[in-house]
Amino acid sequence: MENHGGNTHNVAVFIDYENIYKALLLECKNALRLGFFEKLRIWCKERNQRIVKIVAYCNFDNSDLYESFHQSKLQEYGVETVHTSNKGKSYSDLQMTIDVLNLMYTNHNIDEFIIVSNDKDMTPLINTIKANKRLVALITATDAYDQMIKNMPDEIYNIKDICS
Repeated sequence: MENHGGNTHNVAVFIDYENIYKALLLECKNALRLGFFEKLRIWCKERNQRIVKIVAYCNFDNSDLYESFHQSKLQEYGVETVHTSNKGKSYSDLQMTIDVLNLMYTNHNIDEFIIVSNDKDMTPLINTIKANKRLVALITATDAYDQMIKNMPDEIYNIKDICS
């Protein structure tokens, strides 16, 4: 939701990093090389949004992510990282949902939640955020996201919108 008045509002960003990583990989792209995290901060600032929390969920044991030090690089950008794997099975969606709901119910100073994912599994979470009178934006990695999710968030953006 555009907010060009003088009022800054607080946002929390939750990233299904493995989902985004794999979607961008299909286009031979990478969030770190695109400068997504620096550009996200600028993009939010231009919209009078203060990022008060930013978390990325991923199985960082994935050999490509592990060997290229993604977890360490994300932490250098001030991104909290949550390793979500147990014997190869990732539980990113579930952990992210629990964390969003916990923050929403315990911190009433968060005006908007930004979910970064291409996954239609986020639909119930988006609907719950809206039902609790909070704004919710979705940032997708590609245009190949599930169209079912298109009308759920208050706003939908593509990583290209932020990185251009």
